[in-house]
Parts: sequence; structure tokens; C-alpha cells
Amino acid sequence: ATPASENGRHKTYEALTIGTDVVLPASGVRGTLRNLMSLLAGGTLGYVDEEAWLCQGRDARLGPRPIKPTRDSHLLPENCFLAEIVNPGGVNNSGTIRLGETKLVDLKTVTHFLYGKEDLNRLRPKPGENIRYIWVDDAMQTCAQSPSEQFSWKLKLSGRPINPKGKREGLFKGNGPVVEVPTHLWAAYCGRNRHGDFGELKAGDLIWLEPKDLNASEIKAAHEIKSIQWARWGREGERLLDVIAERHPNQIPDCFNPDGKVDEVTNLFGHIPATPEKTREIMQWRDWQPSDEFPGPAKAFAARVRPGNLVFEGGIAALQRQVPLAPLSAPHPGCAAFYRQPHEGLEHTFHEDVSNHFLKLRGFKVYRTTKERGNEAPWRFQTQGVYDREGRVNHNTHQSVNKSVDLLRDDQAPHGKLRLSLRALSKREMALLLAACAVDWRLGGGKPLGLGHCRMVSASLFELQDDGGLKPVGTMKRSAAAPADIPQPYASKVDEDLRARMLEWQATQEPVPRLRYPRAAVCNRNKVNRGGHVWFNRHASPQKSGKNDENPKGLEVLHVSKKAKGCLEGQEPHVLPQPLPLFDAENPLADKLYGYDMYYDDDLDREKGSGTTTPVIRIEPFDPDKHPARKTQAGENVGQNRDRRQQTRQNRRS
Repeated sequence: ATPASENGRHKTYEALTIGTDVVLPASGVRGTLRNLMSLLAGGTLGYVDEEAWLCQGRDARLGPRPIKPTRDSHLLPENCFLAEIVNPGGVNNSGTIRLGETKLVDLKTVTHFLYGKEDLNRLRPKPGENIRYIWVDDAMQTCAQSPSEQFSWKLKLSGRPINPKGKREGLFKGNGPVVEVPTHLWAAYCGRNRHGDFGELKAGDLIWLEPKDLNASEIKAAHEIKSIQWARWGREGERLLDVIAERHPNQIPDCFNPDGKVDEVTNLFGHIPATPEKTREIMQWRDWQPSDEFPGPAKAFAARVRPGNLVFEGGIAALQRQVPLAPLSAPHPGCAAFYRQPHEGLEHTFHEDVSNHFLKLRGFKVYRTTKERGNEAPWRFQTQGVYDREGRVNHNTHQSVNKSVDLLRDDQAPHGKLRLSLRALSKREMALLLAACAVDWRLGGGKPLGLGHCRMVSASLFELQDDGGLKPVGTMKRSAAAPADIPQPYASKVDEDLRARMLEWQATQEPVPRLRYPRAAVCNRNKVNRGGHVWFNRHASPQKSGKNDENPKGLEVLHVSKKAKGCLEGQEPHVLPQPLPLFDAENPLADKLYGYDMYYDDDLDREKGSGTTTPVIRIEPFDPDKHPARKTQAGENVGQNRDRRQQTRQNRRS
């Protein structure tokens, strides 16, 4: 929707009205109905982001292999390789890089020729800012602002290290050839770093190359490169489209299928094939050879189900104007704890096995709804807002991260009326459509906050006669939470699988007592961080390295000191991480997440000198009056916000 006004970057949306009626456009109804029918029928996806990668954290170590072997050192490249971008590529075009020599230098040496830590930290790359490179001489004694015959080594600085001990930075001498890197490597970089600090590469940037051969001593050509990475501890994960094609072939979009057919839901709502150029890419990706059996994706055809507008007559009197909604960010598809399916029989140890490698996806995303109303409703900014440096809800509700909308009061809203126009439907297709009308719907853009929950209470079926009249052919009524009864002869076409999916979907729509986005709180050197990102870092953070010949798997455990209150002598206390619980239709309120607003101080409540685990001494519920920040100066803002995007565009122009 187009915002009605924009004041201080805060968008205000007005309800669409015609006279005194409130209208939900037919396009929104159509999308909701199609998605719901695809879920119930287990049909194909209508769209897949081809460039999306499932990445969380860093799971690709680019070497070099340590001199003293470790249990997983054989998984690392023998050497590491830097390259300089000459012309950056992208999703639709290839690019060129310059190869050369690479060596690593100790952090102490870098600090020495940069004349101190202040210069070093000033030059470290920061999100949204132009990167300043320096050049070093062969003796690693002095540096310069520009390259010359004396200063031929270009310094690649990483981010600020957590532990300076053993830290090394990269040096690159561009004395090798310029090679063309194909599009798929650039596209993979964009997909892997969509949620990263450096998603856009520029000419002159230094990047790390992951070799296909772990024992390679040099890289001479593009076909020897497995991936391009920003950091030496990079991102691997899996491409979303590959996961769907390999582990969920029945859900892959119809334009990716070579048999020229579509699933039953697409057959009802129409189909638009991919462009000829994209079709050729798809055929190459799936290794197709055109034949009578596999002629290629289906041709275009029109829909046979066409919804009208959903109209709430006189609904303007029941509107609650300009309600500031809680802020919503785009979901992170790389969160393995929420999006990956455990191996069958290993649900009880899912936190030890979850990873972004070789696991199925959970399935269709389903939003829950809530019993809460009034000022405690989860969609209100005061309930789930933006938090200041003390961890309190910021009372400035008109921010760029949220929006104000008009809502229909559920206790005063009139019934809406909707007309669906159907053409040439079989009994099975009619049964599928009626099955979708027999269960609850979720309309509008506020589904993650619990909004848009509605249901059909009465439906009448009419058949268009040759003389233009309408003949009644059936009715449906619903007065309880259970799905409505489908009239015959269509009820006989509802098979066991469809019926089971209807019941499971309906169970997910049972209102829960408290609907909250998971959040936690932690105090660092600058402020109290409170929000969803803290919860995910604490309870759903992936392991950083693998064992034996495996990719990293499992989630990080929060270790608790034996000195902590309530711990028994001899125990090894810890707080286990938590993947999203599997949904149980028999007990739909059991999928709860713990750790909400759990707090500890990252400096004061950590046990020192305890090895690598640094257990937590004290954990307690967060109280903004009891747990203020220890400093008055907040840290640098590196979030994905409007200011940062504008700064990135400005840097690109300069």
C-alpha cells in the first residue's frame, strides 16, 4: 500500500474506504487464498528468491591450515588467497579480479608500522563507509597511502578482533593476471551477505578466495575458485533453491519444472512462465535436455478463480485510527534453529544436530494469533517497541522502523462480504476451494503481530445459468472453531491428506494466551541491548566449527558457573539452546520459547579465567530500574536502517 503521509520518515497508512465502507482489495484476498490453498494441498511455491542463501553466522574457514594438526584442520585449505576486484560483478553480470601473492602478517607487526592501535582501529572497515587501504613495503616497516614500487603490498584489515592473541591480517601483491569471474560466484556472494555488513563490493576491494582444492598452493583461473568471501572466516550455508530442488522437489515453482505441467492450485490461479533467457538458465541449472517428455515449463494461461473486494459495509465507524504498530523486520531465512527440520527420530537432540547443511526445511510458514486485546495487545508499539540504551521502550512511536495504520475493532467490526467468481471447476477443484473457505484466514500485512484473523461464517453457492440467472446449488455455515462442513458432492472429494492438513492448519490458528517475539537483554560496555537479536544470539546461535569431516552443526550452549545461585555442587549447569519447537496439533499451545527478557551483564557476570567457555555467574529477569547501562555513551549504530542505506548510496556516488 502507498502511505497516506510520511512525517519524519514515519509512514502512516489509511484504510481503503469507499463511502462508509472499508475495503480490502481483491489482490490481497487473492494472495491469501492462493497461499492457503497451496498449504492445504501441499502444492508448489508460487515464487522463490533465486539468489537467497541460508546462512547464519560464519561457517566457512578459508585457512591457512595450522602447522600443528587439529581434529578438523584437514578440512581447511592449505593456503589462503586474496584477490583485488577490478570490475565488480553481480547477479546478472560477470566481473574481473586481479590475482597475485598473499601472505599473513601478525597483528603486532601491523600495529608497529601503523604507529599504534588508534590508527589501526581508524582504518578497520566499517559498514556503510568507504574502505581506506594502505600499502606496505617488503620489510614490513613502513606504510604509504598509495602504491609505488617500494610500497607494493596492499593491507586487508579485518574487523576489530575479540581476542588479539594470534590475530593476523592479510597482505596482497597484485602481480598476477586479471581473470573473469562468472556470474554465479558474484550472485552467491550477494546471497550469502544479504544480511551482512558488506553486501556490496566495489572496484579496488580486496576479497578472499575459497579454493576448490584444499591443497592448492596457488589459484590461476576462475574455475579453481569455490567462492568469494569478504572475511577469512566466511559464509557457506546452502542456496535456498538447491535445498528446495534436492529435498522438496514437489514444492519447487512450476516455472522450474521441465514437464510442461502445473499443480492443481496453479491451475486454478493462472500461470506466468519465466522469460526465455531465465528458462535457459533453469534448464542449464537442472541439466535438462528438451524432449517430448520434457518440453520445458508450462505456457501462460489465465486464472479460473477471481476474487472480488472484501467489503465491510459501514466499517468506517469501527476504525481505530493511526495505531502505532510494533516494528517488524524482514525474517532472517538463515536461522537454522527456526527454519530447518531435524532428522527423523532426533527431535530430542535437535539442538546438537541443527545446521544449514543437508537438512530439510520446516515447511510452510504459519503465523499464530493471540487472545490479548487492549493496551497489552502484541501489535501495539508500547508492548513490543524499540528500546533505548537503558532497555526501556522508547516512547517515540513515530519512528522510521514502524508504521501507523487504521485497524478495525474486532468487537465492533461488521461482517465483511466477498464474492468469488469461478469458471469451469471440477468437483475436486471445487472441494479444494471450499476446504480453504472452511478454515480460518489471515488477511493483511500484520500477520506476524497476530492481526488479520478472520473466518467465514456463511457462504452461498450459485451457478450461472444460460439465461443469465443464478441458481442456488448449496450453502456452508460455520458457528464453531472446527472447520465448516463441506456440502456434497464436493465433500466426497476431500481426501484424508487434505482433511488432515485442514485440521492441522486450524489448530495453528487457536489463539495463544501471550504472543511475543522472543527477546532477551544483555549489558555491554556501552548500553543495555534488549531485543530479538539478543535472544537469537544467546539461544539460537550456531556452532562455529565442525568435527571430523562434518560441517559445523549444533547450537551454542550458554554455560553457567557453579557459583551461580541455585547450582548444586558437582553439577555442570548450562542453559540449552532452543530450536523452534515442533508443532503438535494435539497440544497447539505447547510450542513455547523460553528466556524472554533473561538478563546478565556481559562483563560483570562472567566468570574470569575459566577457559574458553567463560560461564555466566548471574542470570535474572530484566528490570530497567535495576539494570541500567554502565556508561552514558552509546556505541556506533551498525543496524540495517535508513541512515545506513543512504550513507551507502552516498559512498557509492563518491
